[in-house]
Amino acid sequence: MAKRYWRIWVPVAVLGMTAAGVVFVPEAVDEARVERLLEAHAGDPAQVLKEAAERALAAGAAEVVVSAESPFYGDVRRTETGRMSWKSPHEALALPSMSRWRIDNDVYYHPYVPPGFNGSLESEWENGAASLVSAPALLSALLVSGDPKRVGPESVGGRPAMRYSVVVEPEPFGALLRKTFPCLTSPRPAPEPPKVPGSPDRRIHLDAWLDAHGQLVRVHQRRPRETIEFRAFGGPAVTLPEGAQLVDEGPNGRKGCSTR
Repeated sequence: MAKRYWRIWVPVAVLGMTAAGVVFVPEAVDEARVERLLEAHAGDPAQVLKEAAERALAAGAAEVVVSAESPFYGDVRRTETGRMSWKSPHEALALPSMSRWRIDNDVYYHPYVPPGFNGSLESEWENGAASLVSAPALLSALLVSGDPKRVGPESVGGRPAMRYSVVVEPEPFGALLRKTFPCLTSPRPAPEPPKVPGSPDRRIHLDAWLDAHGQLVRVHQRRPRETIEFRAFGGPAVTLPEGAQLVDEGPNGRKGCSTR
């Protein structure tokens, strides 16, 4: 008997960007695989997400694809393959094709001209945005997310994955990150601005995709737009290449947190 297929919505980039930045088109996925996915995610969304985030944090490292928008050039996005590692209190990121490494908050480069770099301010901000994406920050946010919503099955890299939408309050998130990864944060939290009508939403809005085994395959922050796609968990920690030079000194990176 011929296989039946589900229609799963998958984001694709288009020239005429919508307000959300993406549109969705259907992609056919084997129905049996989707049914296994639905069975695996029949439980409480909060518990499913918490367990997935805990397993990801416990893995300590991953091969990743990082995508980020420039903080000053909203239409500039950079997507690169790299590697992240995290073991409290330290975190590290390697994006070799961009000639960028980060240890905690300190960003380094290897002294050669990376492919495609033209020396412009736009290129520098483009590089900077991608090199600041943090896996333990996004994973920690999932641990304190409130009332997650199960959106439905979608396709990630050709595989069915369940998408969840969560909203994270900044106070518990900041407290957790300062406790578990203090080298990524300021020693003391910034004072909370008074809440008045019309104040901007300071909450963190995230989407997370889990496969049929309950493993995280993608986490996306909506503003600023940052995405980490996890290709494989585990492996060695990220280390700086010989001759790497400091580009940007983070607020805590040279005060007892740096591994240099």
